[in-house]
Amino acid sequence: MSAHPQAKFHDTATGGLGQALYFKSGADTLFGWLHRPSTPSNANLSLVICNPFGYEAMCAHRSVRAFAEAASELGIPALRFDYLGTGDSADIEPHADHLEIWTLDVLAAIAELQRSTGVQQVCLLGIRFGGLRATLASKRCAAVTSLVL
Repeated sequence: MSAHPQAKFHDTATGGLGQALYFKSGADTLFGWLHRPSTPSNANLSLVICNPFGYEAMCAHRSVRAFAEAASELGIPALRFDYLGTGDSADIEPHADHLEIWTLDVLAAIAELQRSTGVQQVCLLGIRFGGLRATLASKRCAAVTSLVL
């Protein structure tokens, strides 16, 4: 696998197309996968997936990817990403307010998904600790029209 920003991968099991990308969260860089619909859709809805944390994130990885691919097959663009200090995103200061920074990461992911797809309405899918992050971010962003926790 490659984390090259323009790399595209096709999963033959589900037919989902994912594009690896880097985007900014403040002065730092986050890594994510953008799953675009394979066929154009009139839906004005997109999905940002807020991962769980630590070991739970590793256990949920395949399910999260499959969910993003399924959403894109239904015509809904989806973005899954690594928070600062996790996965392939930039490191985080050990004494920083992690919850605040990760909430800002969710807001950055929303902005990137809107910029990349032009879709205005966003649904946040928060899994476990990602549900708290999604809830906190939804209070700060008018584009969030729904939460799945």
